[in-house]
Amino acid sequence: MLEHNYLPNIKYDSTKEIIVQILSKKWPLSLKELTIEINTYYRIRISTQAIYKVLNQLKTEKIIERIELKYKLDAKWIEKMQKLINSINQNYSD
Repeated sequence: MLEHNYLPNIKYDSTKEIIVQILSKKWPLSLKELTIEINTYYRIRISTQAIYKVLNQLKTEKIIERIELKYKLDAKWIEKMQKLINSINQNYSD
């Protein structure tokens, strides 16, 4: 079942969001491993080429990074998300 993480700048239930969700739990993963995860556990039929295209977009947006032939979330992006969450928490607790 798809978990809904409302991530800034990522369309709800998009392939980008699914990839970020997967990489938030398991990393680093290869293109093949990501394809299997998406097609098996999320029950979405999407080609390896389409996933590769999305990975390149996420890499350009500095959301993920590629190390050798595997992908993981970019540490700087995670830090930005943490700062955003901390700011929201602070604003709502005031």
